[in-house]
Amino acid sequence: MDSAFNNPTQHKLVDVFGLKAEWPTTNAPGISTLRRWTRERRLPHIKQGRFIYYDVVAVAEHLRHRRMIPAR
Repeated sequence: MDSAFNNPTQHKLVDVFGLKAEWPTTNAPGISTLRRWTRERRLPHIKQGRFIYYDVVAVAEHLRHRRMIPAR
């Protein structure tokens, strides 16, 4: 499966289930974790009415740059 986390040129909007499906299966977080990160504004998202969508490329970029552990 060619996920957007491996190929960052595929811009598409998905819901939380689609975001989990795009995640590499070896370390995918749970649905409740993704919703908590959204609620805490840790993940970039787009809200239309009561629906929340994620740009897979924006999430991958955000995680690649913001969730790094600093070197000692």
